[in-house]
Amino acid sequence: ISYARARAEGVVAGRPGTSFAVPGKPGIKFSHGLIERGERIVLVIAAVALHQFGISLLIIYALTVLSAYTLGQRIWHAYKNL
Repeated sequence: ISYARARAEGVVAGRPGTSFAVPGKPGIKFSHGLIERGERIVLVIAAVALHQFGISLLIIYALTVLSAYTLGQRIWHAYKNL
């Protein structure tokens, strides 16, 4: 997820090493998405802490679904703005 965001921002900014610079669109941020890195870390910590209660697998499934949804949102946002 972070790679998709960094790659999209790098393309827009026209940084060296990117092959698809878009002139006239500096400053577009691709931080859209349901869960960010902080929320993912909290979910992983919760899964580890609640492992003894058997809830961790449910949290990991939720994390997987939410992360995939966030990735889709970021790809869609990059597609619309590039």
